[in-house]
Amino acid sequence: MSKLYASIDADSSQTEATRRGRKRITTHTRGWDVGVRVHAWVGDDEKVPLNVYRTTGSNGSGGQEPVIAQIVEGER
Repeated sequence: MSKLYASIDADSSQTEATRRGRKRITTHTRGWDVGVRVHAWVGDDEKVPLNVYRTTGSNGSGGQEPVIAQIVEGER
């Protein structure tokens, strides 16, 4: 059974695209010079942490910055 799910919707699509992951899932939403990458995985304790990174977008000249936020299942 999948514990991770991702979906994306855009004005140029008629349907929403979805993906499932058992151990990890990564998304990257971006413009030309800025973007955000979200990486989620199932930890050893079965909790799901999500790391959020700022990226340089489709231009891609600078890669991604260190984690700018971490959200962990069950923590506030």
